[in-house]
Amino acid sequence: MTYAVLIKPSNYTVFVEPHETVLDAALRQGYDFPYSCRSATCATCMGKVLSGQFNYGDTEPYALDDEAEANGYALFCSVIPTSDLIIEVEDVFGPEFKPVRTIEYKIESQQILGENLHQLFLAPTGDKQINYIAGQYINIMCGDGIPVPFSIANAPVEGNSQLELHIHDAPHSTHTKEILQKISEQKTLTVKGPYGKMIYRPEPKLPIIFLASGTGIVPLKAIIEDMLANNIRQSMHLYWGVKQENYLYLNELLQRWAKHIPTFKYTPIIQSAGPLHEQILKDYADLSGQQVFASGTPEMVYAAKHALLAHGLKPYCIYSDVFEYFPEE
Repeated sequence: MTYAVLIKPSNYTVFVEPHETVLDAALRQGYDFPYSCRSATCATCMGKVLSGQFNYGDTEPYALDDEAEANGYALFCSVIPTSDLIIEVEDVFGPEFKPVRTIEYKIESQQILGENLHQLFLAPTGDKQINYIAGQYINIMCGDGIPVPFSIANAPVEGNSQLELHIHDAPHSTHTKEILQKISEQKTLTVKGPYGKMIYRPEPKLPIIFLASGTGIVPLKAIIEDMLANNIRQSMHLYWGVKQENYLYLNELLQRWAKHIPTFKYTPIIQSAGPLHEQILKDYADLSGQQVFASGTPEMVYAAKHALLAHGLKPYCIYSDVFEYFPEE
């Protein structure tokens, strides 16, 4: 049986196979986890077990004294879970953690995709670039120092340093107006990033439901594009909700994927009075065997989260950057 190990305070979840240690599972899944000896003698990997059961197998935890053990501390290089765990370990970084860079980008090309929506392709002005994982976002820095976040719409491809952005011309946003003005004048943009934890992870090996509202489709497009490019044929079902049909500006691409890729299903939704997640609940009576990527407004994401959890979705199987930049109180 696979066990889920929630790591505080970073809120990462690592999935541990039978007889596997927490450290081995974390390293296998691309996490940077503190360790040194890997034999329970140095305490570099020590942290606290907040809940759950485990054992040390045949390893003797030499670096753990009686007082530390009584206070709930453990050596994760040797901890083998026998249930789901919640643990506390500082300085754990996920596979999405990349050095943040500030780089000048030039406008390569642009076009109008839909109602007040600009598709933009940027290229670095020098030999350095933003290194990112599909699903992440960057900030464009405005003249007053305010960062404006935009999800990257294209999956990273070796040898291609371009960034694809979809920028909505929000009528009341002075910062968006400033950015679009720079674009129209072919000026360079100061780009900083990457940011964001909502990336594809190979575990858990569960079917994926993607839920997007409006331009929340952008990072999900990049994730799906990256999965397809890497021949990951995990079951995927994309729900995309918009206010009216002509806002489905990627409809042709998504319909083409649905037609030619057996593992990909696409459900466009013209939103009415009901919440966007209601269509998922109509299609899936039990969500305990699914994972969800949600992208859109905080109101949409949190409404979906609570409704889907009530229908069996496990708390560690829903991902959204909303949880990071707009946490619930």
